[in-house]
Amino acid sequence: MPSADPARRGPDRRWVFVTRYMRSGHGDEFGARDAMSAARAAMTSVKDMHRATTFEAANSSSIARTEFHAMAQAADECIT
Repeated sequence: MPSADPARRGPDRRWVFVTRYMRSGHGDEFGARDAMSAARAAMTSVKDMHRATTFEAANSSSIARTEFHAMAQAADECIT
């Protein structure tokens, strides 16, 4: 997008283009807040999955103890 700063214009008064991921002042802090919220929700899901798969891996009447153990290990590695 073209820079709005007059000092960043070229010598022949043409616009100099700069790379921005979003318009300046639109959504910067809100985007970071949304990203942190999504990260917290994802970690909560991983912790819930770890708790459930660890329980099923230790359950003697579980139908797939080894598979739940593998999933619990994967969730544990995601958390750490």
